[in-house]
Amino acid sequence: MIIERYLDTLGGRLLIGKMRSHYLQCTLSTESTQQIWREFYNYQNNVFNISVELNNRSLMKIEGNRKYGVKRQGKVEHSLSQEELSSLHMSIQLVPELEFLNPGFGTQGIEVKESKNDYRIKLFLAPFGYEFCFDKISCLKKEVIIENINQEDSKLVLKYSDWRVVDGLYYPFFQEMSGKHLLSYRSVDQLVLKWA
Repeated sequence: MIIERYLDTLGGRLLIGKMRSHYLQCTLSTESTQQIWREFYNYQNNVFNISVELNNRSLMKIEGNRKYGVKRQGKVEHSLSQEELSSLHMSIQLVPELEFLNPGFGTQGIEVKESKNDYRIKLFLAPFGYEFCFDKISCLKKEVIIENINQEDSKLVLKYSDWRVVDGLYYPFFQEMSGKHLLSYRSVDQLVLKWA
């Protein structure tokens, strides 16, 4: 199965299963700005903390876990819906990969399509549809498409490249994110992985 090949390519089930947390610092580029993206994720309890800065000033902070999340921009604060939380978790690199380790994952109505250059896996976790695209030769993840079936123009496309090895694990050091009125590029400046 392509997911097994992908996990093997990343570093193997055993290594992925030993991950406990990561800290990530990136340069986030849009059409008009360059921002600093800092991300912490604890895989044991799914606690996360994300901050975005511009010119050493905070633009946004998002923190929470699987059940609760809050987004702060200046003095404005709002709670994240379960749909927003689900989408956020599945868009963070290595979080879906840990989901893939679950024994029951392959029984969740996955649809697999094969083309000349890639494999595409589609699955549905209400209310989102997810499509994972893997390169046929390298077996590395090329892109993920996330779409809320209850909302028009909700498609979010994440493209991955510049895969590098960190502590024996492959990680994409460049990500393009596109959606309605959205286009950004994220390049990794620092990645720290903590292990069991």
